[in-house]
Amino acid sequence: MHSLIRSNIARIINIMAWALLMSTLILTESTVYAADKKQLKIEQLSLNRSVAYFGEEISARVTVNAQAALRKKTLRLRYYLDEKQIGTQTLTEFDPAGNAHSVFNFSDAEEGRFVFRVVLDIEGEKIQADEV
Repeated sequence: MHSLIRSNIARIINIMAWALLMSTLILTESTVYAADKKQLKIEQLSLNRSVAYFGEEISARVTVNAQAALRKKTLRLRYYLDEKQIGTQTLTEFDPAGNAHSVFNFSDAEEGRFVFRVVLDIEGEKIQADEV
């Protein structure tokens, strides 16, 4: 009888130890995931055309996402053709999900070929920028 009680107590302690270990692992994994998630992210970038001829206007539509703590700061989009910065925009209005939308119009370079980049950062702060 005593050995049966001891074996049941040992099983209960073993189950409780596994439950504690699993909850610790789950908590650790969710903490690591939260740390890896970017605070600023360019969710979508689309251009109204992929080819433009000698000065035709191109529209770039950008959707960005920012964590709640960053939405009150000065978020900045910088636009580049090759290495030359061609414009900047400040984002101030976010929807409840933390997304902001922007449209930027520019003309194609005379050469007709370029690499277009968008960089999202916070003005005056050292935070990892997102780039597309």
